Amino acid sequence: MVCMAHYIRDFLVGAPFTGNYLEIGVFDGEIISEVAKKYPDKKCYGIDPFIEDGWTTGSSNAQKGENITTQRENAFRNCTGLENVHLYEMKSSEFFENLTDEQVNELDVSCIFIDGDHGTEAVQNDVRLAIKLLGKKDGMIICDDWNIPDVSKTALREISEISDRIVEYGRVMNEFKYSPEMSYIVALLFLIKASP
Repeated sequence: MVCMAHYIRDFLVGAPFTGNYLEIGVFDGEIISEVAKKYPDKKCYGIDPFIEDGWTTGSSNAQKGENITTQRENAFRNCTGLENVHLYEMKSSEFFENLTDEQVNELDVSCIFIDGDHGTEAVQNDVRLAIKLLGKKDGMIICDDWNIPDVSKTALREISEISDRIVEYGRVMNEFKYSPEMSYIVALLFLIKASP
């Protein structure tokens, strides 16, 4: 996670998006804080329950299901003083369940970075949340960890629901070494056009 964060961060701080930013899975807050600094006029929302999902145990030093308190502390420290950052300490499924159409309009999100829980049900929920937040607007959805078969298969199945709106898609970065367990990490970007 920490090794690849600068690739995503560098992409996001240069990405042109019109609405606000949402990050699902803020981990240590490095990416959301950099996006917030680059775009002080945009609201940057982050959702994370700070619970280890089993994919980042090497970075978090926690076992699956345990609280990742160090990453939580880092996230809040990295976002200190950034008035445009709003962190929701909850599962994205809880956020989605309570989201009203009025809140979707108020949040005005057009760029979503998904790097949350890597389980099939969670990925399904996260992509559905991203699609709901985009609504009929132009925007972009960036899905991290595309190399994990369950992540890519589930995300692709869910994003196919709006396949008629996908203008372009491609890698945010190239492959590189991360850890013995994962040989590479790839993030995939989907540019979405507004619907009538």
